[in-house]
Amino acid sequence: MPQYHYQATNSLGEHVTGTIEAANHDDVVANLQEQGLAVVRIEEQSETQPADANDRVDTPTRLTEKDYLQVASRVADITHSGLPLSSGLRAMAEEMTSKRTQRVLLAVSQRLEAGDSLEQALNRYGKGIPQHLAAMIRAGAQSGNLGVMLAEYLTFARRNQDLRRRIIVSLTYPALLICATFLVTLLFLVMIVPSFGDIFEGFGMELPFVTFAVLTIADFVISYGWIAAVGFVAVVFSIWIGIGLLGGPALRRRLVNAIPLIGPIFHYAAQSRFCQILAMLVENGVPLPESVRLAGAGTGDPNLREGGRQVSGYIEHGEPLSEAATNLPNFSSAVVSLFRWEKQRNAFVEVLRASAELFAARTNIQTNSIAVIIEPIVLVTVAVICGGLVFSMFMPLIQLLNDLA
Repeated sequence: MPQYHYQATNSLGEHVTGTIEAANHDDVVANLQEQGLAVVRIEEQSETQPADANDRVDTPTRLTEKDYLQVASRVADITHSGLPLSSGLRAMAEEMTSKRTQRVLLAVSQRLEAGDSLEQALNRYGKGIPQHLAAMIRAGAQSGNLGVMLAEYLTFARRNQDLRRRIIVSLTYPALLICATFLVTLLFLVMIVPSFGDIFEGFGMELPFVTFAVLTIADFVISYGWIAAVGFVAVVFSIWIGIGLLGGPALRRRLVNAIPLIGPIFHYAAQSRFCQILAMLVENGVPLPESVRLAGAGTGDPNLREGGRQVSGYIEHGEPLSEAATNLPNFSSAVVSLFRWEKQRNAFVEVLRASAELFAARTNIQTNSIAVIIEPIVLVTVAVICGGLVFSMFMPLIQLLNDLA
């Protein structure tokens, strides 16, 4: 007898799915109506298709940031609406365009119906969900404040995405301009300068110093360019690996943060994320050692991740947060000063939120300064390099024309 997969709603408005054997479509509808269900959709299962394919338990799925934000958004919407979470997730899964997110929502709904907590279900089927978000979900579920907490997290995450996008856009144009200048200069030295060199040599001309220097550089690039490039990359790579062996990724990030103009952008953005995540965790009752550790990991900054891990250990051994962070190079003095409010929970949360806004504003200012400072510098440098190369080649030609005249 054929099997049919159905979706329906019961008298409480809950979404119900399953499979049923029946002779035909009409028998399925009649059978479901006898059970008090309102039919939404019925599909006949082929013999080779697993029964209840949409409800099968999937293996863990690696979620992208966009995916887990969609999951968090759906959970927040369902919590605010007061609908049962398991049936709400099933209904919303049907609206998802991402098949990966749809599978996770259906699998999580199944585990909730089997008695798992939301955190357990997400950890089981949503690989890639950040630890700090899982902790917030656990704390929000325990406090009954899950919807509000997720709404705040989504606001933070979307603002963070927008800030990251602005940083990428602001750095892309100067980077492309530098790369284009390098390629044009390389082509000029390899393909054009040698032709001018042959002309000058044919006339036996005495060359100006600038022209002679450019011809020498072109000869070096043509003869030893690949060797020099490989050697340069090898030296930089060795230094980078050596720094990693000595101080780990945290030291590397601190060196990146020290780069003028560009470094402070990443530094302030990471501090803003750290303060905002820590504020949400502390407000929702997550223990302070765990909050600091998860906040550091949630920034994606190796320096703050290492600092959060170390400070968490010190706090667990009874040391105050402000004292534990004072002697560590991972936290700036501005962040350490915030830790002095740790004993006053409400004030601590408000100070962290205000500081997160301040660091985000400083990130925006530093990002905007790139357009004001770096782009003109790059453009002037490009003009000087290109103009200097052209001028160095035409100086002897002008002299030659004067001599012939």
